[in-house]
Amino acid sequence: MELQQTHRKINRPLVSLALVGLLVSITPQKSHAAFFTTVIIPAIVGGIASGAAVGTVSGLLGWGLKQAEEANKTPDKPDKVWRIQAGRGFNEFPNKEYDLYKSLLSSKIDGGWDWGNAARHYWVKGGQWNKLEVDMKDAVGTYKLSGLRNFTGGDLDVNMQKATLRLGQFNGNSFTSFKDSADRTTRVDFNAKNISIDNFLEINNRVGSGAGRKASSTVLTLQASEGITSGKNAEISLYDGATLNLAANSVKLMGNVWMGRLQYVGAYLAPSYSTINTSKVAGEVNFNHLTVGDHNAAQAGIIASKKTYIGTLDLWQSAGLNIIAPPEGGYKDKPNNTNSQSGAKNDKN
Repeated sequence: MELQQTHRKINRPLVSLALVGLLVSITPQKSHAAFFTTVIIPAIVGGIASGAAVGTVSGLLGWGLKQAEEANKTPDKPDKVWRIQAGRGFNEFPNKEYDLYKSLLSSKIDGGWDWGNAARHYWVKGGQWNKLEVDMKDAVGTYKLSGLRNFTGGDLDVNMQKATLRLGQFNGNSFTSFKDSADRTTRVDFNAKNISIDNFLEINNRVGSGAGRKASSTVLTLQASEGITSGKNAEISLYDGATLNLAANSVKLMGNVWMGRLQYVGAYLAPSYSTINTSKVAGEVNFNHLTVGDHNAAQAGIIASKKTYIGTLDLWQSAGLNIIAPPEGGYKDKPNNTNSQSGAKNDKN
């Protein structure tokens, strides 16, 4: 793996980068859960034992164990699965731009005011325990999603593999969760030809002021057959419990990527864990500006591709960044034995 980074000292203390570039494992990647339990954790432990790991042992192990715990969570089984099928008209105009929310999503997404947090939020029709699948695999053109702030679940899966997705334009988007007795994880997946991030993007933020209900965990997956990009003013923020999966031919993020960001008073008293997984990026991954921590003991991890570049890196004093290098021969997949969700109710209406 090629890893390059520069450091810029601004109005915050800078601490050492925890690099795990020498950690090697040839264990195949069977699933996201198996990846952490059979590749990442043994690699961390072995690297520490051999002196290959640079950085704090407790921070590296703490992050790895936290992510393994999250990865081993069984995906929540939805009570109902809503399905939207894009009509033939979306297949005919490759140069046309559409509003994704107004054109398709709005019929199966509800919204309302959260009085406890003094903010509006959105959820899959019927509640956060339902799922929305959007089949637009034959659609062409460009689809803009702007202003879907505080989407609190349940799961959202949008397949638009022949079209371009623009996240943000006039307003940003945020995908998050509510922490309750079920401790649900919100899973949002976008599959497109190209994905551009044009405004702010938040993952697992607290709704509004953040003074009310906590967020649980959110996994956002952006998959593009060509590339994933962000503009210089498009900031990506990962809060505690956030995971961002990137899969593409190449990734170039020009805006600031902020891992372990704070949102509410007192948050600095608790540790923060977040992850960016770029193991499925075939070419280069470029972070123009990466920030880790925000007056808090943030532990962030990047599962790197073969060529990962960091332009400017800002680390808060008590923060840690753990970078996991690819195993010898690269990451490998085997067929997954995923849990069936056939028991969920389906509804296309």
